[in-house]
Amino acid sequence: MLPDLPIIKEKLFAVQMDFMKQTTRQFMPAFGDCPVLRVFEGSQQGVERSTGDTEVRDFSVARASITTKPHEEDLGSIFAKLCDMAKQYAGQMEQNSFRNLNETLDKHGQTADAKGAPLNADMLLEAYRKIEIPLGPDGEVDIDGLRFVIAPGMEERMQAAILELRTSPEKSKLLEEIKQQKKEAALAREADRKLVG
Repeated sequence: MLPDLPIIKEKLFAVQMDFMKQTTRQFMPAFGDCPVLRVFEGSQQGVERSTGDTEVRDFSVARASITTKPHEEDLGSIFAKLCDMAKQYAGQMEQNSFRNLNETLDKHGQTADAKGAPLNADMLLEAYRKIEIPLGPDGEVDIDGLRFVIAPGMEERMQAAILELRTSPEKSKLLEEIKQQKKEAALAREADRKLVG
């Protein structure tokens, strides 16, 4: 009878799980580099907003599976199957994340309806008005540090809208006014922040 080799199995499983975690994040372009919070127990998560509101949401389930017969496959085909499993996880996780984000943004009035119009500088200005923008290390509103997630094929429109914001005197002036309002709001939030000790 062959030995079971539990220590080697445990180490191989740990390598497989690390590979899956890293690979899954690579297949999530919108959220892959966001910070991760590990939750060890429970079935819900809660977010407390700066306004004092608390939002509680059930965890979403993501499932994926593969079938492999190690004695019939080489290492490359096994890793290809693991990549396929990571894609399955990533797709479900991104769908859940976008659904949760859309629900939250709608609930708090942070969405804008373009009414079918193509993306333009005015829509970006409206988006900037609706969101909380943090201050950068220099104490100024960090608009360039924001991330936009757009549909495939929208890159040219987005670049044109950003260019218009930077080159149009009228749009640039509106953007500067928004930045000043956001800076004042950020400073007010910081002044009202509760210190925990």
